[in-house]
Formats: sequence, structure tokens, C-alpha cells
Amino acid sequence: AALDRDKIKTIEILNSGGVSTSEMISYKTLQDIQDHVTPERGVFIKCRYGAEGKGITLIKPKCWLTNYKVENGRLANYGVYDRWNFIDITEKKELLEQLIEQEVIVEQEVVSPNLFEGKKFDFRIYVVNDTVPHFFVRINNFENVITNWSQGGKVIHNPKNKLAENVIESISGEAKKAAMAFHSKLMGVDVMLDHVDNIPRVIELQSFTGFPDIRRFNLAKYLVES
Repeated sequence: AALDRDKIKTIEILNSGGVSTSEMISYKTLQDIQDHVTPERGVFIKCRYGAEGKGITLIKPKCWLTNYKVENGRLANYGVYDRWNFIDITEKKELLEQLIEQEVIVEQEVVSPNLFEGKKFDFRIYVVNDTVPHFFVRINNFENVITNWSQGGKVIHNPKNKLAENVIESISGEAKKAAMAFHSKLMGVDVMLDHVDNIPRVIELQSFTGFPDIRRFNLAKYLVES
């Protein structure tokens, strides 16, 4: 996220700039959070300052998953270079009580439409000087919860043949609005489509974005030439 990876402040600034994002949930108790879980949409609890798909918990009906590890009845971090695999903690309320005592952000799940053979997906969109020179799709199986490469996600470059032109325009437009909200000339913007009316929702910003595979798109060359 921008602002030293502060997910809450990032969403607040995006919303003030008219950018569609995931919906933040206010809460005082664990029950407040559970009340937002529906058959259609779960709830994410994320580390407020996390990155790379680490420190994420998903609550769905009869299925609670986290990629923290559990040691001696408490949630704990893996090592920096470890794989943060998801485990089942369904109905272990004491673990979630511990979690929400920390600095976290709680968000309603964004449920994407079926565009990539039943896979969960999101877009990484590169915005350079209010243009979108390149984007790719990250996909993963739904049971893997998130699309990050560190969690087993795969990348599809140039996915335009699977997307309608109006979808490309909407995700690109929302990404450009996000970069503008932060007065940024270079930003990686992660966007998900909501299955309700294919609304694009910005879920993450990368101020120091990783570059795409140079064989697919030479971002460094593009920056120099532009």
C-alpha cells in the first residue's frame, strides 16, 4: 500500500478521491465482524501494514482460514522468506479475538465474476503519467484465497482476448484515478472486478511496484523513452 503500507489510510485517501475500493468494516467486537459474513461474501482481516499476501485471514460461513501459523494456541508470524500457507481455524474464536486486538483492517470480500475458467483473479495495472502502458492478470485457485505470487498465483500477460473492451476501459480508468489521488506518475494498481455489474475496485497500491517480466513488457525502457 501507499503511505508506508498503511492500508487504512490508503483506502481513506482513495475514497476521498472518488475511487472505488473494497468496503472497510467498522467493528468493536468479533461479533460485529461476523455479522458481515454472508453466504455470498466473506470478510477479510488483514494486517494493517502487511505486504506480499502475508498476515491475511478470511472468514466465510463454516470456513475460517488464515496464513498465520498457530503456536501454543496463539497466532504467530512465519519467517520473512517462508511460504505463508493457509490453515483452517474454523470456529476458533480465541484466535480471532487475539487478531483483532492488533492493528488490522477488516474488509468485505470482493467476489469476482467467472472470467478465467473459474479461477480467482485480479489485475496489476501500471500507470505512468496518466496512461496505462501495460497490465496483467494474476490468477489462483479459490481455495488458495489470494492471487499473490508468494501464495502460488500465476500471471497472464496480455489477457485482452478474454476481456470486453468496456472492462479494460473501466479497470484502466479506476487505476488512473487511484494514481491521481496520490499525485503519482508511476504506480502499480491492483484491481478486482466485483461480480455485481463488474464494478472495478482498487484493492492495493504499489508505490514501489515490481516490474513485469521484461520479455513481456520492458517497463524500464518505456519509462526512459517516455
